[in-house]
Amino acid sequence: MLGILISAVSEVLSVAAKVVTTALQVVGTNIIDFAKILEGFFKAAGLLDETESVENLGDRAIQAEEAGELDPEQFDSYEEYMKKVREFELDEERSKTITPEQKMEKGVELMTQLAVARYGEETGAGLVTMAAEHREYFSDGDKLSEIGKLTKDGEAEVADIVNYVGGRPQSTERDDAAFDALLRVEKNTAPEQSIEEAMRTIIALRDKKEDE
Repeated sequence: MLGILISAVSEVLSVAAKVVTTALQVVGTNIIDFAKILEGFFKAAGLLDETESVENLGDRAIQAEEAGELDPEQFDSYEEYMKKVREFELDEERSKTITPEQKMEKGVELMTQLAVARYGEETGAGLVTMAAEHREYFSDGDKLSEIGKLTKDGEAEVADIVNYVGGRPQSTERDDAAFDALLRVEKNTAPEQSIEEAMRTIIALRDKKEDE
């Protein structure tokens, strides 16, 4: 179960569309690499099966929309919406006419929808925005996947990490939990660096924001 925090499918799609527009402006032509980074997180977090791919799901969503089968008003939950995407039978000839970039862009939109449906608007949108704005840090995909593993295992909260990196106000306890989780990410993905180096990397990752 997705544990949906936004009930209306149309609302999930609307929120995600705005986030994706902004994220794609940030990543520019690197849409394929960005999509693969997100794919790693969602697989590690258990929201995508290992056999699924962002490109394939994007292809299915494009064709399902063209067939008129993804009217958000037809679904009582986002789970039902995603089930329809997953089960839609592809027209292989049509697939050949859709570029990888188009499939990936639609796939990113689906992943953003998944994030919003699973984690709520603020955290779900923040996760995708964080990955886009800090794509150099997450470029190899391993770090975001590691975050996905920690959250799946209950060792970290997505909201804590998103808020920490984004410089959003939260309790010291939550900031400390996010810092510790990111420190584990650094240890697991770059074991050759010292603790001090890892800590400096995490501190530098956080957005420095003045009081607003």
